[in-house]
Amino acid sequence: MSRPFAYDDDFDALGSAPYHDAPPIEESDSFKRDRDERLRGAHGAHAPSEKKLPPLKIIRPEEWRGRDIPERKFIVPGMVPCGVVTGLYGPPGKGKSTLAMQLQAATARGGEWCGRIVEPVKSVGVYCEDDADELMRRWRRIEDHMQIGENDLRNARMVSRLGEDNILATFAKSGKIELTPLHKQLVEWAKDERAELVIFDTVSDGFAGNENDRTQVRQFVQSALATIARDIGGAVMFLAHPSRAGMSDGSGQSGSTAWEGTVRSRLYFRDEDAPDGSMPDKDARVLSVMKANYAPSGESVPLRYRNGAFVPEFPAGNAYRPPAEDVFLSILDAMNAQGQRVSATRMANNYAPREFRRHPQRQGYQGGDFERAMTRLFDRNMIRVEEAGPPSKRVRWIVRSASTVEVVV
Repeated sequence: MSRPFAYDDDFDALGSAPYHDAPPIEESDSFKRDRDERLRGAHGAHAPSEKKLPPLKIIRPEEWRGRDIPERKFIVPGMVPCGVVTGLYGPPGKGKSTLAMQLQAATARGGEWCGRIVEPVKSVGVYCEDDADELMRRWRRIEDHMQIGENDLRNARMVSRLGEDNILATFAKSGKIELTPLHKQLVEWAKDERAELVIFDTVSDGFAGNENDRTQVRQFVQSALATIARDIGGAVMFLAHPSRAGMSDGSGQSGSTAWEGTVRSRLYFRDEDAPDGSMPDKDARVLSVMKANYAPSGESVPLRYRNGAFVPEFPAGNAYRPPAEDVFLSILDAMNAQGQRVSATRMANNYAPREFRRHPQRQGYQGGDFERAMTRLFDRNMIRVEEAGPPSKRVRWIVRSASTVEVVV
């Protein structure tokens, strides 16, 4: 005789069996066949199989106790973060591709890009709008302007994809994204080069979907581009054109707001605003940080096109700063010549970056810039630590390595 469900222990651990003592029900072969026929009729000739999902990666905040907070990494501080996607927008014909190539040149040696000291990393660039000859013409002007050394050239690689099929992803009828063989080839190439920066010019060449479709846009940025950034442990930057409305209202946007919502950083490169009634300056540009999830937004950097490259316009009128390493060496020479020795030890009173940031010849660089420059100079064996004095009162200071050629700033 059955009894009502009165207690919790009437159910098993999963809440699926009403009685612990209920005998198992044996299904006859005919019953199984009838059931399978009904299922096939409901789902078609092939009943869908359940896809086993990978386990959820549970985050337990209590496990973070006692662990160091990981530092946010940037290729360009405040502008191009690692592990995510950055969009560089700008009207046609204003020099976005040149600016992107300048970033490759700057990262090749750890120099400056748009007034920021960048990380020295290897990069690859995919340029879909220009042939190899045009890329060479632009690169040579940039190389001469930025004084790129022969060894540094090995850190930059690029490919012309003009006239090629450059689609990185398509979309099935179900709406799900499908990566193309070119996407796989690009990832493998970047990994082979050990690149930490990938540039794709322009995004419309690689995106085969509807730019106004929020779902397609979000899938493309997250599944096609951001996966590259995560795979290489670096950054991906795509170039894009704003819509007429985006140029008119100054936002520089185009298509669905999902582009803006999914990228973690968006830069807008445009002409400088001309005062009312005056002719616009054809060589003046502005690079604005329109969105930055991991840094302050709203900053604008005035630039000027000069001798084939865009250079920042500094208040003092100096349109180009030498690399931080060159400024570091110049100040080091000046202080050593005056008998003012500086140390590589952070806790020392005469710690070099701290001293250099107060020097009148610092060219606007800050202590953090000089710290990174000092690290790179040590890595390149361009500076070393000299020691003198008795063991009880040993004195150490930074000097140039014997093979270092003097740089005049």
